[in-house]
Amino acid sequence: MVDRWRKIIDSIVKLENIEKKINQMDEINVSLTINLDNSSLESNDDSSVHTDEIVHRPKYKILEEIGRGGFGRIYKVYNRHKDGLYALKRLCFEGEFQDNKYISAEVYCLSKFKHPNIIILEEFILKPNRLYIIMEYAEFGNIEQYVTSNHNISSSDILQFFSQLTSAVHYSHSQNIAHRDITPSNVLLTSKFDAKLADWGLATPCGVDRSNPILSDDYLGDYRYQAPEVIRNSPFDPLPTDIWSLGSILYFMLTCNPPFEGSEATILHNQTNVGVSLPDSVVNSSDKLVNVIVKTIKFLMVADTNERPNIETTLYSSSFTNDLENDMHDIESQFLLNI
Repeated sequence: MVDRWRKIIDSIVKLENIEKKINQMDEINVSLTINLDNSSLESNDDSSVHTDEIVHRPKYKILEEIGRGGFGRIYKVYNRHKDGLYALKRLCFEGEFQDNKYISAEVYCLSKFKHPNIIILEEFILKPNRLYIIMEYAEFGNIEQYVTSNHNISSSDILQFFSQLTSAVHYSHSQNIAHRDITPSNVLLTSKFDAKLADWGLATPCGVDRSNPILSDDYLGDYRYQAPEVIRNSPFDPLPTDIWSLGSILYFMLTCNPPFEGSEATILHNQTNVGVSLPDSVVNSSDKLVNVIVKTIKFLMVADTNERPNIETTLYSSSFTNDLENDMHDIESQFLLNI
């Protein structure tokens, strides 16, 4: 089932690569550890890192702050031992870090998950009341930063990123974990232009028995990308919320805007009574790949959780997938005619 979706995306990328080669020809013709060593960090003019962490030739040198969120700050660091760049996330806590469910969730997921489109953990560094998570460094930052820096994402790249994210979410759901915070700021882009899902602090177990799911009863996250059941502030099944958020990511990559804005009440009203609305320029696009993306957004962003697709089955085996395959066949035929 997953292979069918992969085949669709691969055909898109294949066409894109062929087109690039033709254009080039035309131009020619024309490890996980809990590290208790206090000598692991060195600050580089960063006042938020205490001087007791500055020691002779530590393993990591902090270069600059590259982000911050509700649970901590993120720095670009240099690993002297491996001569490479990494990202360091600093989390503060009181007592034992295991008592903080959000820190525990991130530690659990990063240490357990092994997937090419989930951010790779290097190690943990544990200090009194602070935990440092060392991860792979994403050279292009997150998708929100990339798009707002006036970088247009091609329709083929959008579908490529979407394929990678659905693969990551499919994997986490197979491990009975829902991410619950899939937003453009939590999707990172590596130097190879691969999308990686990060920031697992809101992740939660969802239960093995899907007829009796474990309901979530906290309502955090960016409501512009959250499903209506989260904004209602009543216990909800976390798995379908990830599906909605995947649609929200697609919407942002296509339009450079979140699908909904305003107060919580306004967003909820529009989600449940108006539905997702796309610009006319997108809906009426002659680009068949854009049409595929629009169809996918509408398929995922359904307010009723009973009608929203399930990532393991409906998303990959429904008539919707057959429609995408037919669309791709038309695109391939048209492309070959134009060569």
